[in-house]
Amino acid sequence: MTTTATTIATSTAAVALATIDTASPSEKQSAHSFIAQPPTLQLITSLPPPEDLPTRATNEDGPRCKTVLSKCVDILCHLLLYVIYSIYLTYIGFRTLRSLGYSRLLQYTDLDERINTIRRDKAQLTKIPKHLSILISRELEDRDLEDWELIVNDICLTSCWAWAFGIEELSVFDGSGTLKEMIIDVYKRQSTMMHQWMKSPSSSADGARPGIKFTILSTADGRASLAKTTRDIAKHAIAEGKAVDIALVDRFVHESSTSDPDLMLVYSGLPHNYISLDGFPPWHIRLTEFVNINEFHRLDYALFAQCLYKYSKVEQRYGR
Repeated sequence: MTTTATTIATSTAAVALATIDTASPSEKQSAHSFIAQPPTLQLITSLPPPEDLPTRATNEDGPRCKTVLSKCVDILCHLLLYVIYSIYLTYIGFRTLRSLGYSRLLQYTDLDERINTIRRDKAQLTKIPKHLSILISRELEDRDLEDWELIVNDICLTSCWAWAFGIEELSVFDGSGTLKEMIIDVYKRQSTMMHQWMKSPSSSADGARPGIKFTILSTADGRASLAKTTRDIAKHAIAEGKAVDIALVDRFVHESSTSDPDLMLVYSGLPHNYISLDGFPPWHIRLTEFVNINEFHRLDYALFAQCLYKYSKVEQRYGR
């Protein structure tokens, strides 16, 4: 920009000198004085003058008051959170102590009295599931042998309670496969407990009833069952010369595996509101009612009866 301005000024001066030669003496003197003055450039800026710029607020009490108010609000919020958390812990502790106390009380009562208690609780239910399934969450991966012993004991007792309530089938799904490795010991313990319950005088008063169907499942059972069902469907379709339809698939799926659970209890996991199936076969849960009890790591009778009571109050419309 400066070079262009200098070129323009030089050209203007040359034109002025050429004009001076033909001018009068007074005009020549004034022209020489004009040319002798050096060219000046004036930069035009859009910024306002310094005196027009806004100044910082001189009121220092405003920010200080705002800081004190923010600290007060933070303290109140923290106190409110602590109060809510304390109330929640108190509620969880009270519910846990009540459940443990009721379970301990049942342990010290004889078998006949426990069966009579189940009979009274059964009279309050409007419906009872035919197939009960228990899903042991594998979110807790640090279980030791003692933890699994407690789980096995709870499952065996639950099978006896389910039989006393009139449930025909109980399946236990463990996605980690640990119960599958202990399957012989689990079946022995469950059979021993069931035999004691079935031969009690209170159970004999209701008449002879068959034992409950007890099954332990894992993710391997789902894959193997699906593969076997697929082969059976293909063989049947080829032998009969018929097309594969939904009715055929549904019949073979339920013939080669357990029935669809009416109620599934998901427990011994992390406390959250969602449910993870951990690989449970999805084609068996079309009409299953789920009860999320992940926050509990022991399945006692009070919790079991509460789950059955919730199921009896559920209205299942079956798509209607």
